[in-house]
Amino acid sequence: MRLILLLFLFLTPFSLLFASLNSKSAMVYYGEKISYSMVGIHEYIIVQPNLTNTYTHGFSLYKNQMYAYISIGEIDRTLEVYKDVKKEWIMAQNSAWSSDILDLKSKEYREFMFKRLIEPARKKGFKNFFFDTLDSYEVYSKSKEQRVANREALIAFIKEFHKRYPDSKLILNRGFNIIDDVHDIIQAVLFESYYYGVSGKELSYEAVSPQDREWLDIYIKKIKDYGLDVICLDYLDFKNEQETIELTQKIAKKGMIPYVSTRDLKRYGVSSKNAIKREIFTLIDGAGLDITEQGLIINSGVVFEYMGYMQHFHDISKGLPNVESMQHYRGVVIWLQNYNKHPAKMMKWIQKLIKKGIKVAFVRNFGTLPTNKLLKPLNIEVRALDVLSKKRDSR
Repeated sequence: MRLILLLFLFLTPFSLLFASLNSKSAMVYYGEKISYSMVGIHEYIIVQPNLTNTYTHGFSLYKNQMYAYISIGEIDRTLEVYKDVKKEWIMAQNSAWSSDILDLKSKEYREFMFKRLIEPARKKGFKNFFFDTLDSYEVYSKSKEQRVANREALIAFIKEFHKRYPDSKLILNRGFNIIDDVHDIIQAVLFESYYYGVSGKELSYEAVSPQDREWLDIYIKKIKDYGLDVICLDYLDFKNEQETIELTQKIAKKGMIPYVSTRDLKRYGVSSKNAIKREIFTLIDGAGLDITEQGLIINSGVVFEYMGYMQHFHDISKGLPNVESMQHYRGVVIWLQNYNKHPAKMMKWIQKLIKKGIKVAFVRNFGTLPTNKLLKPLNIEVRALDVLSKKRDSR
């Protein structure tokens, strides 16, 4: 049993580490159930505060590197606090992201952000913040006077934030036109889409024009001159792993901290430094049995721990997780006591794992009767023992 598990690990390639450990790296992750073994290596870890469990050892260990996402110029209509947004604050809509663009000039709205968004995140344990949608007021500002007034309101809000929370670190998303006024109270500036981004209502992936990069270069230089870190977030569909790696290296050569991910930011992307995958997903059949009674701790736990891996147990009766949310696992072990009630569904799930490059090992049984129909898609051939015996006898 241990030999099978060891072979499973040895045959799985290690994640690549693009840069030295002295290079800074970043991660923007808007999914749930964050894997701290994947993100802890980064200097900047940007997450959604409402999706992050702060009552964990991982959060307490890395909280100084964690930044809570706060949208300043817009508000998502799905948020619970949206019901308290006053109609007079709404200036326009962003249909691509199902959000409303709000009036930064309103002192009442700015106080709403402090009381209903920032303070709750701080009470959860977040100390540092990432401010997004700073430039959304450009959508409804029709005159120079409106733009100037909104810009001044934005600067006032950021300075008020620093006054209230002088111990908090802050990252801005763009906000290029206010850098001269706030550079001394922020740690870094993130911007999206240097080589590749998304656009349109469908948020399609597309290449950025050289002209747009030339425009960005002007502001990038200014940010660097102030001694601030520049985080470049580009988007790819991750269909070509080599393309993703090359893009990350290309951004790093420009003197920026790279981060490449998919458009929803719900998968672990690629930066200058990338953690070796240390988690093993083990699919079990709970059936009212303790995992120690199933031999899991004795036969696998000791081996995995010795090799530096953590095992995550998942009861199949709770359903199969989405494969897209599993790319941080080093591999999957199928360790079922009984035959699964839906073997075809489970085998399709396993096929998806393999297509994503996640290695799978079966222990005890296949979770179903071994039939060619179910196992052939996995390139497993089933033969009767008597047929094999006859072949040996004929020799």
